[in-house]
Amino acid sequence: MSTDRIELESREGTTVTISRDAARKIQVLCDVLDLCTIQEGPIPLDIPGEALKKIVLWCEHEGTDPKPHTVQDPFTAWRFTDRWEQDFAMSMNWDLAMEVYHASHYLCLDGLIDLMAYTMASHLEDLSPKDILARFGVSSDYSSKESEAFNNAVLPFLSRWREKKREPDDPS
Repeated sequence: MSTDRIELESREGTTVTISRDAARKIQVLCDVLDLCTIQEGPIPLDIPGEALKKIVLWCEHEGTDPKPHTVQDPFTAWRFTDRWEQDFAMSMNWDLAMEVYHASHYLCLDGLIDLMAYTMASHLEDLSPKDILARFGVSSDYSSKESEAFNNAVLPFLSRWREKKREPDDPS
């Protein structure tokens, strides 16, 4: 194998190759590459194969210069930066998005952590609180009166947030 490519091995034994430059985006791999001058075989990672493939795809697309995300307005700050990013993120189902999110933490990929958090929020944005609890497998131990009080307090905020989020960006 060429020295400009690195082999990574998933939890299940799937091998994926990544360019050395893209691998340097991954802090865990930077540390391994700096410590090991000779690579014999793939670098094993405790990451599911499909998630590892998505991470490699993102790293190769991002190149060596990360795109900075700056939070200005919490209602509108997190938006997809380009069409590729949107297609990449929204092509994943909930389970794969969660796996990529957790693996991004493991690999210290801040830009991908942010993207996957936004992706998961996008999956949840039109769900009711009850549906969100179900999505995470959480059962509510509130009484019906407590649930009603919560809904009365939270649902107006969610409605305002959704309206604000759907407003077009300010072109100035």
